[in-house]
Amino acid sequence: MMRSWLFLTLVFVNSIALAEEPLTIHSFLMSAKDDYHVKNHKELMDYYKQAPKSTPYLNRVEFRTETESFDFYRQKYQIRLYPKGWGETSQNRNLYDATNRVYEIEQQELFSAALMNRYGIVLNYLRDKSLAKIIKALLEVQNDRLYVYRKKSTALNNFDVQEITKADADYVELELDLIALEDSLINAERKVHEHIRKNVLISFEDSKILSVDDIKKQVIASHSTQIDIQNFLKEDQGKIRLAEAKYRLEIAKERDYFNFFVLEFDTQDREEPRRAFSIGFAIKLPFIHPDRDDVLRRKIDVLEEKVKYEEAKMKFRERLFTLSRHVLRHIEQYHVLKKRQEHSEANVSLKQFLQMDGVDPLTVLEIKESVLKGEIRLAKLNSTIRSEYIELMYLLGKFAQKPLKNYLEL
Repeated sequence: MMRSWLFLTLVFVNSIALAEEPLTIHSFLMSAKDDYHVKNHKELMDYYKQAPKSTPYLNRVEFRTETESFDFYRQKYQIRLYPKGWGETSQNRNLYDATNRVYEIEQQELFSAALMNRYGIVLNYLRDKSLAKIIKALLEVQNDRLYVYRKKSTALNNFDVQEITKADADYVELELDLIALEDSLINAERKVHEHIRKNVLISFEDSKILSVDDIKKQVIASHSTQIDIQNFLKEDQGKIRLAEAKYRLEIAKERDYFNFFVLEFDTQDREEPRRAFSIGFAIKLPFIHPDRDDVLRRKIDVLEEKVKYEEAKMKFRERLFTLSRHVLRHIEQYHVLKKRQEHSEANVSLKQFLQMDGVDPLTVLEIKESVLKGEIRLAKLNSTIRSEYIELMYLLGKFAQKPLKNYLEL
């Protein structure tokens, strides 16, 4: 009875999973907005925006009381106001704005990184799925070859047994490659389910992906537009502005020319208010700078961030140039291989041999193998082109643009 209930429960759960809409590439990519890194940082950013700000103009206020000669009828009361440095309040606001801007840029970067990660999973999944299909076809060819060799070994006395040994070893290698690809596909499916937090049928269709020619058009179009590098190094610029805001705030803190203002009331003279109340203040002497090291440290931080920005700018230019050159070169290689594959003697011979009688089956199998190995090279090169194209879109800041777009499709 218990087993029956367990069986019915499993059937029910599976039927619910199958009833859900299959997960498409577009749906999976759009799940980047729900990535836990993105959501956690959004909470941090929202908290910072809503957090109480520092009190303007005053560092602190103190209430003091003093008893003279332990006589509670001779009590003195003081209120001390410790003002902030000249311009410190406005610099605090600037620091808040700079920090908030850095958080916003980091939020965009985290989303782009989450999207890039999903693109990588999709492309690896499609590549491995395509390669697994070709490897299975190669296994069939190798299995047929082994069958022919075994037949020949029994029919011919002078048959070289090493041919069977080599073919068997090649078959095992193909099996190992297929197992590795299938394991990679299972791992990719696991990652997909982890990202979307549910178990659904994956429906990533290669037929809807941009062709190599379409990718070439997109890459050339990105070259034809004027690229402002500063737009793609916003985080580095934001860190410079943040360091400068901290530096200016530190300077403003040093301009606390008035240490404090005090209002005092002496109960001993309460009958004469003009004598009971008194005011005072303290002025900081300008030639003593106990916090000068803090200002110096903040200035060094600014200079270091500027150096990092220049380094990032050089690396960005180099990576953009290299990546663009690589993807266009790989597209040219793809077209050369594709053309050779379509017009090669192997394809022509295979079509001819399949229509002829009395042809050595080993010759046909060698031609099939050659064609399939050419397809493997094309599949790997196609995947490389797609990956480089997506990285190029990432570098150009396309992922942060609104509305969100699937750059694998037109």
